[in-house]
Amino acid sequence: MQYRELHGAGLKLSEVSFGAGTAAGLMIHSSPAEQRAAVEHAMSLGVNAFDTSPIYGMGCSEVNLGNALAGYDEAVITTKVAITPEHLLTGSIGQCIRRSVQASLRRLRRDSIDILLIHNGVHFQRLQPLTADPGDPYNPMQDLPHLTFDEIMGENGAWQTIRELKQAGLIKSFGISGQDNDPDLMRALIGAGVLDIVNQPLNLLNPTPVAGRKGEGFLADVEENFVEYDHFCEFAADNDCAVSIISPVAAGVLTTAAQSGITPPSVSEWKDRFPFDGHYARELRRAAAFVPVAERAGITIADLAYRFVLSTPGFVTVLGGFSDISQLEQAVTSVEQGPLPADVLAELHRIWQAPSEPGSGA
Repeated sequence: MQYRELHGAGLKLSEVSFGAGTAAGLMIHSSPAEQRAAVEHAMSLGVNAFDTSPIYGMGCSEVNLGNALAGYDEAVITTKVAITPEHLLTGSIGQCIRRSVQASLRRLRRDSIDILLIHNGVHFQRLQPLTADPGDPYNPMQDLPHLTFDEIMGENGAWQTIRELKQAGLIKSFGISGQDNDPDLMRALIGAGVLDIVNQPLNLLNPTPVAGRKGEGFLADVEENFVEYDHFCEFAADNDCAVSIISPVAAGVLTTAAQSGITPPSVSEWKDRFPFDGHYARELRRAAAFVPVAERAGITIADLAYRFVLSTPGFVTVLGGFSDISQLEQAVTSVEQGPLPADVLAELHRIWQAPSEPGSGA
């Protein structure tokens, strides 16, 4: 296992991170003994980085991960904060962050958080009107509102509180997570010097963070809400912002098991990642375009997916959501093979540039 340093934070992350989210489910729905065994096995393989959030299992993921990591003080933990509509409407973003951090520290059994991410997406303009939710502020079914530039950088915005928490030693690094961030706003925040790291979606089905914009080829007919990141990772690297890759196997469709018709383990909540009728089947078809590439290279499609991200500009770690130990071992084995050779990368680019076949759903 190789390790990469997070600029200016004194943290070294393994190239594979252990995701403790709901789509994997291991750190939420399995037994304490299974969770401890998975964490111990991860550490034995050299995996020292773990990613969780208060909204995963309504706090269960943090509690279970904290228990499983007892005695592993060297582990690097990323958790998040979810800014709710209520706190945005009342102008209490700082209060939300402070309370969330204190609660996460208790659940994780830690004195400080290595990496804190805002779980909300970010956009220059609000995509949906705010409505206060009287329910649990960490309801995983709640759509978290996107934050604007002013809500992060303005007076009484998130950055003011984050900076104070960093100065107090309660958090070491700060960044943004989310699946659909506005890349231009992310560039603005990086340019302002506030982000140490970002969780960036990147996989063979959406290579735009490293391979340009959607054009006339493979990506031409994807859904309207497809996000074009347009070489975002290169910009992050040029401005000393680390990149943590999320969704490397596109919620599982870029795996041999999925391509063989095997659905994820029962602990997984993978269906939540494919909410529309026919969504999962369509993504499986799109992913199938890369199976021949993997076969010609003598590797699995998961190997292809994981190794694709290794040469990403700014890359420090790739975050896998593991439902069982075998998935963890697959990710580690794939990454340890190193980046893809130039001829395989060239073949991937030819697929992305080639016109999609009628009726393929790509």
